[in-house]
Amino acid sequence: MSKFDYFAKFKGKIRKIMKFSETLKDLMLDNNLSIKELVDASKINISTIYFYLKHNSLPDVQTAIKLSEYFNCSINFLLGLSDDKEIKIVKTNTRFIDNYEFLLKEFKTNNYNVSNNLNINRNSIYNWKKGKTPKMIILVEIAKYFNTSVDFLLGRTKDYVL
Repeated sequence: MSKFDYFAKFKGKIRKIMKFSETLKDLMLDNNLSIKELVDASKINISTIYFYLKHNSLPDVQTAIKLSEYFNCSINFLLGLSDDKEIKIVKTNTRFIDNYEFLLKEFKTNNYNVSNNLNINRNSIYNWKKGKTPKMIILVEIAKYFNTSVDFLLGRTKDYVL
């Protein structure tokens, strides 16, 4: 990867983090919610909330689910990937790997192509098959690649087409 490619990827990650931070702030304002109230209601550590609000990181998967459930919004909305706040939560009992493999078949592609196009280490894909869920930044890239939602990838909705 060239320095330019690395910088472009880094810049894209920073934009995603900033958008998440802004969305979280907006949701808190819309709900007239203080940081303490959010911490008490969501059971998320106060330092974690401050960390997100200061544009330092995307949430991990479990925290994103907690926040989206608390604010009754999709993870895509929470991350600033969609303007559509609504989500039809349907517990599908499918794991990430099940939905990922469904998309591979649906789009007639394979792990090699995904790995190359998204610059994902093939060992990571092997770990997914063993039950690990990718980090949020990778989930976002996979969702964009397949034109689907992070919620679908995580088995929170049956709708895979955006």
